[in-house]
Amino acid sequence: MIQDPTLDVIVGEADIIDEKNRVQDHGVAADWMRRALAARDAHALPQLSLLHENWVATTSNMVIAKSFWRRAGSFRDLRYCHDLDFLMTAFTRGRVAVDRGFKHIQYRVHPRNTIAEDLDNIRLEIAAVWANALHEGGNRLIGGDLVDGVSAFIAALESKGMSNLICLLQALRGSAPSAAVFYDIVLRGTLRQTLLGHLR
Repeated sequence: MIQDPTLDVIVGEADIIDEKNRVQDHGVAADWMRRALAARDAHALPQLSLLHENWVATTSNMVIAKSFWRRAGSFRDLRYCHDLDFLMTAFTRGRVAVDRGFKHIQYRVHPRNTIAEDLDNIRLEIAAVWANALHEGGNRLIGGDLVDGVSAFIAALESKGMSNLICLLQALRGSAPSAAVFYDIVLRGTLRQTLLGHLR
């Protein structure tokens, strides 16, 4: 950031470690990270690969310029995906550098990780972040090369298996005055149980 003051956010890679600080080369989390990075490296659109799988993994893996933090409005009140939501804002409203091949942090995986909680709640929040990213980012998510962008977008969308829910939530996002209101309606309001029913 000192060398290039136009950068707003820098993200790197993470080693997966266990409760005893041992780097994990295999197992569910390590295999997931390998797949996530492979999806990232399959094309030149890291923002879409993040929607496929969040290989940044945690807010600790971000270096954020204070000016962008103030401009973007900090993290939104989400339980599972506040990092992904912020990254979508960064990629569509700022300038992000991806430190490919450099491990910035160690991410500890243990039974108490929030990502190990109820899968339906996690998937609903992911779908809501997708919908908000589409609403706020529009075609900036796809990038300049539409051929590569459309293919990458469809691959990321299909990877979630929630296309119908994401389309519905995007329609709902259009009528909400802000992302905060939208997230309250979808994740904490009376609509939540109905939406969760469609995930089962």
